[in-house]
This record gives sequence, C-alpha cells and structure tokens, in this order.
Amino acid sequence: MCGFYDDSQKIKKGDYAKYQDKPIVIISATHIKENKTMDIVIEYLDTKEQETINIPYKTTGFGFVKTNIMGSEVVDGFECKPKQLDPNKPIMHYKTLIYVCEDQRCQKASKPTRVKELRQIVKELGLDKGKDRIKISRSLCQGACRFRQVMQINENTNSNGCATNNSVWLKHTHKLVDTDLKELFLLLKNDQPLDKFQKIEMQQCYQ
Repeated sequence: MCGFYDDSQKIKKGDYAKYQDKPIVIISATHIKENKTMDIVIEYLDTKEQETINIPYKTTGFGFVKTNIMGSEVVDGFECKPKQLDPNKPIMHYKTLIYVCEDQRCQKASKPTRVKELRQIVKELGLDKGKDRIKISRSLCQGACRFRQVMQINENTNSNGCATNNSVWLKHTHKLVDTDLKELFLLLKNDQPLDKFQKIEMQQCYQ
C-alpha cells in the first residue's frame, strides 16, 4: 500500500485528514517513478467530490493534517489518538466491540501487529464508521489463557447491536486468516450466528 510523508506522518489510502481545513479521506496514493512525484486522490467528506493532487515524493508541509474519523488531529505515529482531548465529546458509536487479548500468553501465540491488521480489514470493509461500525480494542488477560488467542465480542444492545452475538468468546483466533476475519466481520454486520468459529463455552450460572 503506497503512502506519502507529510508533517512527519505517513498518510496512506483510507486515512482521514484535513486539506485546506476541509475534512477528507485518502482514496489512493500512487508513486510515479518517472518524475518522483505522488498522485494523491482525495475525497471531500462533505461533498463526496474527488480531486487528484500531484506532489513531490516525500513532501512535507504540503497542507495535509492527519486526523481520526472524528476529525481530531492525531498524535504523530498514531491512527486515532487525538492531540487535544475534549472531555465533553461523546465516544463514537459502535455496533460491535471486539476485545483482543494482548497479554503475555495470547500475544506470544499471535504477533504484535495483530490488532492493527484487524483494524485495517474492518476499514477495508467500510465497517470502521456508520451504524454497523466494528470497534477493535486491545485488552490485557481475559482469564482464558488455555484458549489463546482470545477474542471477546460485545454487541451494543442499547442501540442496534445483536443480542445473539453479544458476550461471545472466540478461541484460537490467531489462526484465523484474512478471509476468515472478513467473514466474521460480515456475519457480525448482518447479525448472523457465528457457528463456523470456535467458541469458548461458559457455565450458565455460578455454582
């Protein structure tokens, strides 16, 4: 995936930013080797109009400011961490919240970039925003190390979440490949049962 550098940040396809103080999303960033420039295709979020901007490769200070999906400027090196915190700003709506265990044993079974990869797949499916948004969050130990890597699924039943898939725990999720993960996310979007995936059984009541 081709990207370009601006103001010490690497901006790539799918990223949100501001250009000339207008919110945009990067549709593509193509390196043109012949003249060492980049063709950046942007889409203005308010009008959905697209524009192609040609800039020198690895340009700095061209006017792109990386933001998160909520429109807040982010800290260098982060995808969504805002530079300035607004204590009165509500959190972004989600339909499904997935906790991915990254404590010692689960992380050893998987790899450090797992959460980032999951978020990228969610973004590619267009499920990083809107009414069907899937939020991927890291967690420490969930107390089920023997089933590592553990993934806990929670549905926002106060809104449009699906009760059937609420509080479902999946095991050995580090073995899931991209096609499996896409299927999982689309099943969650469409409120379909997760019968294909290995679930962790739980006692029905405390004895």
